[in-house]
Amino acid sequence: MTATTAVTGLLLFGGYGTWLVRREQRDLEASVRREVTFLGMSLRVGVENAIRDRQLADVEEASLRLEGIDTNVDVYVFDPQGAPVVAPGGMPAEELRVALVGLVAEVARTGETRTQEHPERDPRRILLATPLLSDDGDALGVLAVTRPLDDVNEDLLATAGAVAATVGSFVLLAMLFGLAIGQTRLAGPLSRLSAGMRRVREGDLGDALPEVGDDEIVAVAREFNHMLRDLREARQEAAREAEARREALRSLEVADRLITVGQLSAAVAHEIGSPLQVLLGRARSLAERADEPDRVRRHADILVREAERITRIVSQLLALTRRRPTHREHLELRAVVSDVLDLLEIEAKRAELTLRLADGPQAWLAADPDQLRQVVLNLVRNALAAGHRGGRVTVWVSSFEGRHEVAVEDDGAGMSPEVRARAFEPLFTTRAESGGTGLGLAVVRRIVDEHGGTVAVTSTEGAGSRFAVTLPTEESS
Repeated sequence: MTATTAVTGLLLFGGYGTWLVRREQRDLEASVRREVTFLGMSLRVGVENAIRDRQLADVEEASLRLEGIDTNVDVYVFDPQGAPVVAPGGMPAEELRVALVGLVAEVARTGETRTQEHPERDPRRILLATPLLSDDGDALGVLAVTRPLDDVNEDLLATAGAVAATVGSFVLLAMLFGLAIGQTRLAGPLSRLSAGMRRVREGDLGDALPEVGDDEIVAVAREFNHMLRDLREARQEAAREAEARREALRSLEVADRLITVGQLSAAVAHEIGSPLQVLLGRARSLAERADEPDRVRRHADILVREAERITRIVSQLLALTRRRPTHREHLELRAVVSDVLDLLEIEAKRAELTLRLADGPQAWLAADPDQLRQVVLNLVRNALAAGHRGGRVTVWVSSFEGRHEVAVEDDGAGMSPEVRARAFEPLFTTRAESGGTGLGLAVVRRIVDEHGGTVAVTSTEGAGSRFAVTLPTEESS
């Protein structure tokens, strides 16, 4: 504001001062022109009479007297051909003489009185030339008068200095006044307003701004205080809503846990109930047929198989729910996969499936070896269960962009989109009649998540499935 006021004052008063100096210059120049013209016209009559009477000595004497009275004025008389006839103090310097002779020649040619400033830029003298005529109107010569403009320039310089001093004083006073007013009426209130905004930005909604006065800054402070009160009310309302949401979330979590416990209990009861009924029936049959060794042996095998199934269900439930800390080791991924495939080779041959590990480079990472074997074991067993006689199960181990991938692919029955969407859901299975528990893929996802990896499935119904586990390398893990 101070700078704007100062610049505006400088432009306005500076422009006015410039106009004033130029007007003063025009007035002084016009005054000098009138003075020189009056002097020339006054001398013209006497010089014409002296020339007619052939008394040029009188003209020269009059010129000397005039120069004695006013040393700033020089008078010259030229004949009709432009040659100097009277020059009391001698002809002027070369540059001025050339200008004077040219002006005299122009007047002798046109017969008109003319004035001229010399030089054109930054004039220092004013020249006047007027024709001298006889009573019959014949040319007798030319009268020339020159007058310096030093006094005019000095007056203009003094005027310009006074204007500059006035403008400078105004600008200085305007700046001081603007600074004083701005500090008391603008800078202070704006500083308080800025500090209040900073406190609001940092979360402090406590202190309001003072509302003393009735200017625009106070109106802004009043609106700021209204906003502050609205923000406090909004924060309190948001806190109440957040607390209500937390209470609702806690209630939902409790309800969800109860639902999960109920679903898990129902699923466990269903999964374990069928084997227990088989066990109960076979045990009663054994009690009734204790004297038949073959039947006893067959029923005993069924008891063992169903007991193992119950044990397997319980183990997988424990693996799904237990959160034991992982024990990571520096290991080679292809070696772990190869060990698991060796264990499952007999199962693959019994199902008449081809199980192989595709060629590839070594892949080192930091992982829990037991959990990693559990992941590969579950995926390969699922692939073997989904395959058909004469089918293939292939396992790839590859590395790309700082990640390792274990992919298990089969050409078996595949999955529908609905089944694929629920594939990792605990206790969901499509092979309940063949002993599936629906826990294997849930265990796989938990272990992979704990290792910072991902597991994805692509499947086409009737054309097989592909499960891909991506794990971070040793450097990025």
